[in-house]
Amino acid sequence: MFLIKDLLVKAAYAAPIDIFKTADATSVDLKIQNVQTVVSTGIKALIGAAGLLFFVMLVWGGIQFVTSGGDKAQATAAKDRITHALLAS
Repeated sequence: MFLIKDLLVKAAYAAPIDIFKTADATSVDLKIQNVQTVVSTGIKALIGAAGLLFFVMLVWGGIQFVTSGGDKAQATAAKDRITHALLAS
């Protein structure tokens, strides 16, 4: 049975590959020898982007809450932004 865990764990033991091997300044030879490495790298990039988006939304909501100045509408919007960042909705 193939698991996502196998993608992430086995990729750590894969041999390094040269994806961008340039013969000259105008041509690029994309040499992808291992699909597992490409998928694993894509998953890691998506997880990193999601983490960055979570952090930005959380900080943005915190700043919005602190600068609301007692305005209930802005405070509620800030709380909603923080809630949505935590629940990813």
